Amino acid sequence: MAISSAIIKFQPAKEDHVRQELAAQAGVSIEAQAPNGDLVIAIEEPDLDQLEAACLTISKIPGVLSVDPSYVTIADEAQDT
Repeated sequence: MAISSAIIKFQPAKEDHVRQELAAQAGVSIEAQAPNGDLVIAIEEPDLDQLEAACLTISKIPGVLSVDPSYVTIADEAQDT
């Protein structure tokens, strides 16, 4: 399992659209909104390749200016059992 938190910078006029698109993505959750308006999200995917693909998809949402991962980890669930 690959897990990341990321900061999403976006055009303020597009906030509602960006929030709707993020909410529609499986494995993505909006966790907070920073005082400057940026969104803090969590992304969970089966592996790093899919995590990278999710970030790329988010970056293509109209109004998104940047997707800046702030934390990435890989949890091997087979080792945890």
